[in-house]
Amino acid sequence: MEGLIFYCICFILITGLVMTSGHRRKLVFILIGLVLFGRIQLTIDHSTIYLSYIILALTTFYYVSFHTFYHQIYILICSLIVGMTYSSLFIIQIYDPASFLFKPFIMISLILLLTILILCKKNETRVLILLTGFSQGEILNYLIFTSINLNYSFGTVAWLDSLSFIFLLMVCLEWIKRNISLFLSKKQNSKAEI
Repeated sequence: MEGLIFYCICFILITGLVMTSGHRRKLVFILIGLVLFGRIQLTIDHSTIYLSYIILALTTFYYVSFHTFYHQIYILICSLIVGMTYSSLFIIQIYDPASFLFKPFIMISLILLLTILILCKKNETRVLILLTGFSQGEILNYLIFTSINLNYSFGTVAWLDSLSFIFLLMVCLEWIKRNISLFLSKKQNSKAEI
């Protein structure tokens, strides 16, 4: 079923964050908006744009606007790298599906996760680069498909699946990193006591 990963992750996040306040409450409203408007389509000039894509792109660009000018340039360059990577992997997935060992969205997610981990260090910047890069990758895919006279849909539920799977991988890696550092610090403290 298309979108199952996205809906499961949103359900977990919404139920976990609903009782908090401030910045997390904004995240809950954004996630609820993505779930509610995830299937609503707008058709403009033979192309379909899902409302969830518009919500996510506008929200991301809104948060990028709070950064300094030089940091915005850095986010733009990194997100262009992520967008071109996403677009090229998407095209490879269509023209040569045998090149992927696992499901294509898992391979795309893993490669984009490695790209984001290489590009930046802070988690907030990683999220902004991922979201803007995915949005720009969808625009690049649209340009490629319209150049060969094919229709293309922006921000489908499969796109949200790939995006949410990368977020899930990022959270798992952060959890592993914190637990390993906690384990190593306890191990060093126990050696110091001996």
